[in-house]
Amino acid sequence: MIETIIRENPISYKRTFVINGEFIVSLLFGFFLFLSFFEVYLQGIFGVFTRYYLFIFLVVIVICIPRLRLRWYHLVYLAWFAYKIISALWTPNLYIARLHLVSHAGMTLLLILTTSVNFKKRTSDLFVQILWLSSFLTGILFVFLKRPYHGVNINRQVIYLFGMEMDPNNLAAFLVIGIIISVYYIIKRRLRLLSILVIIVNIYSTFLTGSRGGLVALVLSTVILILFSTKSKIIRPINIILLMALLVIAFIYLRRFIPESIYNRLFNFDSYEGGSGRVDIWINALSLFGENSLFWGAGWGAYFGYQGFEVVVHNTFISMLVDVGIFGFVLFFGPIVVASFILFKRRNVLPVVLLFNSFVLSLFLDTINKRFFWIPIIMLFIDYNLLSSSEVGEEVTYKGELIYD
Repeated sequence: MIETIIRENPISYKRTFVINGEFIVSLLFGFFLFLSFFEVYLQGIFGVFTRYYLFIFLVVIVICIPRLRLRWYHLVYLAWFAYKIISALWTPNLYIARLHLVSHAGMTLLLILTTSVNFKKRTSDLFVQILWLSSFLTGILFVFLKRPYHGVNINRQVIYLFGMEMDPNNLAAFLVIGIIISVYYIIKRRLRLLSILVIIVNIYSTFLTGSRGGLVALVLSTVILILFSTKSKIIRPINIILLMALLVIAFIYLRRFIPESIYNRLFNFDSYEGGSGRVDIWINALSLFGENSLFWGAGWGAYFGYQGFEVVVHNTFISMLVDVGIFGFVLFFGPIVVASFILFKRRNVLPVVLLFNSFVLSLFLDTINKRFFWIPIIMLFIDYNLLSSSEVGEEVTYKGELIYD
């Protein structure tokens, strides 16, 4: 990061700014986090420029950080990606593989290269603040630029900007991030007034999206965060009281300000059973999984077109099982489980809860090529790296610093 050194003398102060590789990469990654929230809308002006930005960012990491550290889980994810490509050799349908190959490669490289950098704790905290403020800005834009989804679906509202709109479930995923971080800040007694404002704006926006997956993710993530975010292993009564108060206030708030049609969509739990046709899709995909090798999978995208279902699975976990079987499933989620367990054990709950939020939504969506799916995974491993480095007492230095006065 920028280090400011002030040398005192009777005449003047001299400031020397040091820009090193970590600072450059941190700046670019922080901008990538910001872009991820608004990528869809910016395509209305610049097209798919974020792909080029991602490529440039990955090249900058290699150039600016000459001492990248390869960790055990990097090898696991390389093995997962290699196996997923190999699985395309026996898939009966290459449509999904061709559609997602570039995004899979980009996100896998982003995960490996970004978590090869030894970020400092203050840099990790800065990334969280960028996510928080970007989510808040999304909520503000929603308040002023909302319209019915596709211009006709009054039960679901979205942001309409530069002629573009985002799927309401994806939009809800980004909005919930700000709520989770705000609850965390309130518990930690940081930026409480602004956090309360973020919660109010983003809860309002989240519910207007009509995303039932977003509602489930929000409730479960908030409960886990409130109960387990303190350093003490004992659940404090004040946290229970705070949780109940938030739920009561949210219910009153919703009944008063949310349109009746959206409220019924969210809280008519009888309509959850069919999952908008998802259950039939899941059963179809699992039948394909059962008919093929459970360990090796049916091949990348084999579910598409199976028994006439030319749709995605709408469940990332089932999709993964069908694609690469138990073997590939364990390769991808195994390191996440290990890192989450260690962080949770050390009471570093926030990155785990942010990941949990995206995983809950992944139960209802295909998110393997979504930014909100990969970003929490990267944040999880950044914090895991910090914990691992602190335990062995590492001191990291970078070569090639650029110094100017």
